[in-house]
Amino acid sequence: PVKFAEKDGLLLVSNEYYEAAFDASHGALMYLKDRKTGETLSTGNRDHHLWWAILDDQSSLNSRASRSFSYEWHPSSKELTFHYDGPLKVDVTAVFSKENRFTLQAKIHNASEKTVESFRFPYELNLPTDQIRDALLPMLPGVKLNDRFFKDQNSFEDQYPGVLFASYVAIRTA
Repeated sequence: PVKFAEKDGLLLVSNEYYEAAFDASHGALMYLKDRKTGETLSTGNRDHHLWWAILDDQSSLNSRASRSFSYEWHPSSKELTFHYDGPLKVDVTAVFSKENRFTLQAKIHNASEKTVESFRFPYELNLPTDQIRDALLPMLPGVKLNDRFFKDQNSFEDQYPGVLFASYVAIRTA
């Protein structure tokens, strides 16, 4: 079963496989844990921003700078929805299924005069680098980063669409 609880300023959503904690004041992911092993899969978003938008004049908007934030738990559909208001109106839905799956989806309405050039969601997830064995980047002919890349505190950023042919990265942990 999927469970929801509010505790110590966190919104906790879990199923048999995962537990996610979101900040109740602005929706940032604070952690994602594997419930079977107790392993922390992510220590949340960089600087506690769930999303970040880059506009055509190189200015930016982000989840913590929204005019208002609210959330709703929908027990029948097992969905947690975040609502952000401002020049970008963003609705984020977190869904835990009975299967081994957790998904996030963002819907954006741009009420500003500017064009959104990039929308980063979820924004820069922090991973416990000591547990990463390797990572596969969606580039042709293919790029596989070994554990040394992460242990040395390196980072990688590129454009999708463009150099990257998909907006994902596959990470294998110990």
